[in-house]
Amino acid sequence: MAIQVRLREAATTAAVLGNSARLQILQLLFNSRPLGLVVGDIQKAVNVPGSTLSHHLERLRAAGLVAIRRHGTFIWYLPNEERVRQLAGFLVELAGVRPEPEPLEAALAVPPKPEVEIECD
Repeated sequence: MAIQVRLREAATTAAVLGNSARLQILQLLFNSRPLGLVVGDIQKAVNVPGSTLSHHLERLRAAGLVAIRRHGTFIWYLPNEERVRQLAGFLVELAGVRPEPEPLEAALAVPPKPEVEIECD
């Protein structure tokens, strides 16, 4: 996948995570593994109105950070561990591919002219 596409996806996902309630929800879901949580339990823990919680869960689902599992009449929310690992791995990759900054002297130095050999026949 092209780096620009990956950067855009990472930025979009990071924007979703730029909300403390969503981070708290994601943390709760990671702590509830492997079963996950139903909406009522999440709502008690984060103490937000139902409509606000629905909005947060939808944003997390749309970003691929949260998955659902239906069991009877209940919908269980679980973290999408693979997606979170992908995002974290990409961020680590970004940090690792940066070249070391050159010392100022080296950056400003005039490169030596290459020696040219002239062949005489």
